[in-house]
Amino acid sequence: MTGSTVRQVPVPVRSCSSALGGVAATSAADALAVGSTYAFPLILHWNGTAWTRLWLPATVRYGLSDVAATSAKDV
Repeated sequence: MTGSTVRQVPVPVRSCSSALGGVAATSAADALAVGSTYAFPLILHWNGTAWTRLWLPATVRYGLSDVAATSAKDV
């Protein structure tokens, strides 16, 4: 992270049973973080300002442990 600083920002999940397993970013304004909350999948999107929670269908019942991105359209 050349010329950048790391800062703490709030996420839209308020649970002591939530954990993040992986983060992938294609730019300073486009990143995904994945994990689980109560053993259900957790996906957060960073737009350069704030995190937004993304939802999977209710039939997906397992947390996510990693994510990779080769471009903004290929995650």
